[in-house]
Amino acid sequence: MMPPNVTTLRVLLVVRLALGAVLLFADSLESLGADPDEVLARTGFTPLELLPAVAFLLAVLLLDGYVVVTLGRGGRRPLVLVRVLFGLSLLQLFPEAMLGGFRPILLVLALVALVMAETRPAKAWFRATGPNAVAPPAVPGGYGPGPQPGAGGYGPGPGGYPGGYPGGHGYQEFQGHSNHSGLPGDPGHPGHSGQAGPAWPSDGSGPDARPDGGRPAADGH
Repeated sequence: MMPPNVTTLRVLLVVRLALGAVLLFADSLESLGADPDEVLARTGFTPLELLPAVAFLLAVLLLDGYVVVTLGRGGRRPLVLVRVLFGLSLLQLFPEAMLGGFRPILLVLALVALVMAETRPAKAWFRATGPNAVAPPAVPGGYGPGPQPGAGGYGPGPGGYPGGYPGGHGYQEFQGHSNHSGLPGDPGHPGHSGQAGPAWPSDGSGPDARPDGGRPAADGH
């Protein structure tokens, strides 16, 4: 979406195009459609000598219309063309004087349009649009690709945590923890492959055997 400055720029160019077309049509009728002697007496030029002046003014109008049509595409080209249009608006004062008129309104409109195009929001929009626009850098912590396979978290992996869910479907059964020592006779919970703990000798011997031949008492008993 165009910022307000660029929208104002387009409106100014449309007004300039419409007004310039009406003035050029009126000047052409007075200079090329009138009696050659009257034209020579009024302007000091013959109708044939005024043809280049009319052609120049027409070319400026065509450029104005081209900028209006292509302004919405963005990019640097419309900004450059607005600057060129302002320069040509200065030069068109001479053809207008040849045709017997001096209308600075077109120059004023071109100047205001140039000021709108050179504002910071408009120039930022021109840089951010167009075929050669550079994409803004990614914001750290924003949305991006999910975790890669085997990278931990919820990505596919060979086991449970870390390794994620295989293919994103259901929980992987736990394969036991390396620091989990199973209790004697403990077959392990479902999904756990419990590890067998140290067995007690049947004769009551062992590194912690009591003198009376019994087994060590449990903590707290």
